[in-house]
Amino acid sequence: NYDSQTRQFRFNSSQHDDTPKTIFGRKGNWDGDDLVDLVLQQPSTPKYIMHKLLEFFAYTQPEPEVVDTLARVLVSCSYDLRPVLKNMFLSEQFYSDKSMRTHIKGPAELAAGVIRDLGLKEVNYSIVDSAVTQMGQTLFEPPNVAGWNEHRTWINAELILVRYNQI
Repeated sequence: NYDSQTRQFRFNSSQHDDTPKTIFGRKGNWDGDDLVDLVLQQPSTPKYIMHKLLEFFAYTQPEPEVVDTLARVLVSCSYDLRPVLKNMFLSEQFYSDKSMRTHIKGPAELAAGVIRDLGLKEVNYSIVDSAVTQMGQTLFEPPNVAGWNEHRTWINAELILVRYNQI
């Protein structure tokens, strides 16, 4: 359970089903920490994480060999993201023509960037929230559990004009 007062997760033994479960073909009396460990032991996990990071920070459809290389770094660093991100940000792929000037910011990212770039000290966030919503992103209300779509989703004939006018 999540305790909102302490902002911590707590194990509630009265609600725990302690019968053995089969997860990824392994049977055991797993708890939440065990589940995370089992997920991290899957060979696809580091590749999935690196694919997502590369798509967000560099470019879509990264080459499998690039994903595999960074996935190995992720595992060798015990999933510490700092060395992995440093490796990615210093890689040739990050500065390649395929990567440069390809990131299309979502509405919230765009608005936050403008506020930061302009050095605004006092911001009326209800106006910002309204602008972000008009650009197609209702904060804290993603369309599904996967969140908002990325990249070209934010650019079409209608939204480009709305983005321009809101900024």
